[in-house]
Amino acid sequence: MNFDVLHGIDKLVPGAKLMIRGEQIYENVEWFDERPMPTKEEVEAAIAQLPAEWEAKVQAQADAKQSALNKLMALGLTEEEALALGVK
Repeated sequence: MNFDVLHGIDKLVPGAKLMIRGEQIYENVEWFDERPMPTKEEVEAAIAQLPAEWEAKVQAQADAKQSALNKLMALGLTEEEALALGVK
């Protein structure tokens, strides 16, 4: 997944009121929120953190699904039956 200035700002100031005119770059952000606008450096640092956070979230979801599948199979369901319940 590609992350841009909007993702970085949302990480730092969730739900901020803003508009981006044109290309998704910091200089094109119009800030309407009452909270302070993060600096360009803060936004860039937040963007740099997002891929690892995304990967961790995806892995956690996969681990939870595998755990659920294992528990259903331990109760006697076959893998096909567990998958039929939507655990993939």
